[in-house]
Amino acid sequence: MWSEAQLAYLAGIIDADGTINIYRSGKRPRKDYNVRFYVVNTNRVLIDWLQTSFGGMVYSRQPKNPAWKIKHEWVVERRVLDPIAKAILPYIVAKRKQLELALRFRESFQTRYHVLPSDVRVFREQCFHQMKNLNLRGSKGHVP
Repeated sequence: MWSEAQLAYLAGIIDADGTINIYRSGKRPRKDYNVRFYVVNTNRVLIDWLQTSFGGMVYSRQPKNPAWKIKHEWVVERRVLDPIAKAILPYIVAKRKQLELALRFRESFQTRYHVLPSDVRVFREQCFHQMKNLNLRGSKGHVP
């Protein structure tokens, strides 16, 4: 599937330039949560390599300031994310807590529910808030 070099390189990219995020989707009362990885970079070659090697989607955005470069974003969600997350776990360093939380969060999707039980909904919301705290910028984020 993927070489160790590819997985280690991806882990380094995510540690440095990536984000592991749990986000809300849908509207109340049927809102739910999902997880995604994304990497934003001005180097299209890197973003294309990520998509070719690991799948996902690529979006390009024109900057507000015309002197700035175009931003390219590689996004991986749900089903594609699961095998990637497990594969890079041995290599991730800076965002290990976020990755471990994302994996625990995704385990709550292993069972299909006709109606989502309240304990699963509460667990997903707790994961959302924990991830939000881990991803805080500044001195309050990444508390050991």
